Amino acid sequence: MTTLAALFKSSLPSETLSSLQKAPAINDQIITLLLDNKCCFRCVLRFLGDRQSKTHQIMPMHTLPATVNDSNAALTRRTAIAMEGIGAVFTAHTCTDTEKDAQPVETMTSPLRVQGIPKCVCPACLGLLQIDYSSLATQAYQKYLNKPYIRNEMTFSVSNRMPPQLSIRQRSISLMIEKMLASISSTTSDEKIDIPTPIEVKEIFKSLICASFSQESGMVYDVESKLSLQLHLEHPATATDFMFLTKIPHAKFNVKTTKRKGVMIYAGASIEKIAKAVALAKYEDFYAHEQIPLSAVDQLPSISNLDFNHSQIYIAGRYCKLQRGISNSPWIIGGKRLTEHSVEELVGSHIDLFFGVSEHKFSSAGREDGDVLMLGTGRPFYYELINPYRCVATESELATLQRKINDSNKDMVSVRDVQIVTRESTSIMKDSASSKSKSYSCVVEFSKPVSMFILDEIAKRTDIAVAQKNPTRVPRRADLLRHKMIETIEFVPIEMSLMEDDSEGVKTVRVNMKTSAGTYVKEFVHGDNGRTEPCLASLVGVESAKVIELDVLEIHLSWPPAKHRE
Repeated sequence: MTTLAALFKSSLPSETLSSLQKAPAINDQIITLLLDNKCCFRCVLRFLGDRQSKTHQIMPMHTLPATVNDSNAALTRRTAIAMEGIGAVFTAHTCTDTEKDAQPVETMTSPLRVQGIPKCVCPACLGLLQIDYSSLATQAYQKYLNKPYIRNEMTFSVSNRMPPQLSIRQRSISLMIEKMLASISSTTSDEKIDIPTPIEVKEIFKSLICASFSQESGMVYDVESKLSLQLHLEHPATATDFMFLTKIPHAKFNVKTTKRKGVMIYAGASIEKIAKAVALAKYEDFYAHEQIPLSAVDQLPSISNLDFNHSQIYIAGRYCKLQRGISNSPWIIGGKRLTEHSVEELVGSHIDLFFGVSEHKFSSAGREDGDVLMLGTGRPFYYELINPYRCVATESELATLQRKINDSNKDMVSVRDVQIVTRESTSIMKDSASSKSKSYSCVVEFSKPVSMFILDEIAKRTDIAVAQKNPTRVPRRADLLRHKMIETIEFVPIEMSLMEDDSEGVKTVRVNMKTSAGTYVKEFVHGDNGRTEPCLASLVGVESAKVIELDVLEIHLSWPPAKHRE
């Protein structure tokens, strides 16, 4: 066993070392192969199938000299490892010229520090398992503190994106191990040697940064946490390693290249496609294209993104629209705004400010036209808040928020029952799209007076079936035939006029009705040139009927729960 392999084994905790003794000859061969290829100790562990976080945390993160021949000489100059607590550190020493040559050129975008001396970058993990996790955790926590979060989170999760070329390097080493063990097996026995399944760099990286950030921040890692540390890492020096795969027919890997502002852009080189292609490539393919042995790496990885993201929260309530000329959401066509205000903006501006968001998604239980009022207990709605800085609020704070919305939008829009809801509960509103009922009141003018007797007879009917094609005023919707129901209808005369027989009839009437969800009420009144059948005009026997004004009286949906506030 080489001095370096012995040094590696001496760094292991007793339980890990004990597990390696189950197949000592095979493991020793793998360890020697990996160290001869300048892999870091953590990569040796992961190729042995060890995913224990504590084991990886205590590994001394030295790196190797520039050439394998210099390994033992350099190590003999290194002082003994001092095991202190759960960590192992190397005492500093003066680098030789060979070691200095192995130190990488810093990358331009947020280079990461490597632990230990000298800075020889591991070709298997591209240095990602050699970085100073404590320093990275400090940098991340400072980023968190600089954001205006309402600091009530005691947990965090991690989302990390790794360089896609890692799968190429992992496959290369796995093929080398398979080749070596196959050779051993053919000369020693007929039994097949079990090859350890390597652990992904991403998994080890995640466990290490989680431990360091937890120690730095005092937060606890929780995969279900709503606060996520986002880490995107790159290794520009090896970013085009995948190109050799395009020369291997059975790898079935193709990319399209374009040049944009002097930079080559590769389309089709996703992590998934690269991983799938390398799985189809064989040892001979890697060797023929000089991917075995692994090429040396002299640059550190870099951070392309370090940020925090809070998962969405949902704010629900009910709104009333008290003024005509206000659309449900911003109404803009061809760059021109057709209404000055919208419910979404009038209410959402206050919600966004309170919860500290710059982006939201607005949904409501249907929508009324801009010239229609929304009365009664209001229309259910919810906002999906993207990456909020505040994610909780007391009942008192929500009541204050509701009051501010109403005070600033007097005679325009009012809200009630404002509350935080779960994502799952919003499905109640979504699922009710075809099942809830709505009540309307509209003023209708007939083309000629109608007998009150006829109106009374129609009012006796319930569940009037109506077939509606897509309205001509809504050209963007699919031209489907929708079957709706007028559940109840009643008439209140407003203007009387003489009919042809000189008897008094109704010229203008208020029509109150309850309908199934999604009924086009205006079209039910006038018929939309035959696209709605039957319509009110045909039922009463007039040539035409015109909607003067329309109000929504009630959305019959018991969501969100009522909040009894002043």
